Amino acid sequence: MKKTTPAKPVVLVTAVGAPPGLNTLRALLETNLYEVVAADADKYSPALYGFKVPHVILPRATDEEHFIGALKKIVRQYRVSAILACIEEEVFAIARHARELTDLGVRLPIPELDILNRATNKGLATMTARDNGIPCPETIIVPADHGRAEKDAAVAAFHEGCPLPWILKPVIGHGMRGVTRINSLDEARTQLRGQNQDIIIQEFIPAPVGCMHIVGLLYDREGRVVRRFSSRSIRTLYPTGGPATAGVSVLVPEIIEDTIRLLARIGRWRGPLMTEWLRDPRDNQFKFIEINPRIWGYSYLAAGSGSNFPAATAAVCLNGDAGPDPGFKEGVTMLRITHDLIFPECPFELDV
Repeated sequence: MKKTTPAKPVVLVTAVGAPPGLNTLRALLETNLYEVVAADADKYSPALYGFKVPHVILPRATDEEHFIGALKKIVRQYRVSAILACIEEEVFAIARHARELTDLGVRLPIPELDILNRATNKGLATMTARDNGIPCPETIIVPADHGRAEKDAAVAAFHEGCPLPWILKPVIGHGMRGVTRINSLDEARTQLRGQNQDIIIQEFIPAPVGCMHIVGLLYDREGRVVRRFSSRSIRTLYPTGGPATAGVSVLVPEIIEDTIRLLARIGRWRGPLMTEWLRDPRDNQFKFIEINPRIWGYSYLAAGSGSNFPAATAAVCLNGDAGPDPGFKEGVTMLRITHDLIFPECPFELDV
């Protein structure tokens, strides 16, 4: 049986069970410009069933062979024109298999793998920012292959110039995974001895939640910035930070320009990204924290402020042009809610 050509371009959105994918799905559907397929690794994700769009269950990207194999089948079955991956593991898996997917005719709003690696390595990105005059927390990187004596010496040397407490975290990671506040030298030494990956140690900045800011950018295929957005988190999932559950749009030109300057040093970017910045109340400077290589969790605030990043990302993928940057309205506020879905009949097969 001959397949019919979709009336609109088909965009596959992954990880719809978490805020980045969920809000990407919502923002795309509101434009009525695309046919959207929702995907997630968890069959219980409400967004798979709550929007009346085709949905698929993807293997987790940690099982890369099966993940990519399933992705190819979905691309063929639904005639997918663009994939918007909304979680880091999937972004990286797709980047490693970009040629296989683009050979199927699908567009991918992600940079080359080496650039992706440089941007998301927290240690490397921080040192690149620092070397280019962008303020950062005091930082050292402790390699995994250092012996106990070398790690202890690194901790002692760092303590001479940066008093406790500190933040310890893996150089690769997201969503507060592995992030620990360190209050003593003994605690730092113990934590490092139990690590088998490179670790970044940074000064703790005593800033309340309202000091966290983000910058959202979208780059087109030629590496040009076509969308800019900035906002301030006013509530986060954890008392110490993490995903924002409330925020307000606010224009902060200095961190937008510093983000653009930093990315120019890292390499030619394609697609969306978000950078985190913390305003240090001790000197009122914005300090660079990290880069997230995807549409971010509360990107729906940008859409509500007049700049629909998912729709612009799809347009860049499909047409090479997102049109003029509309800018965004300041002072728009987002509050995240929980919405329960009720189905007369179970929309999936229940586990025994």
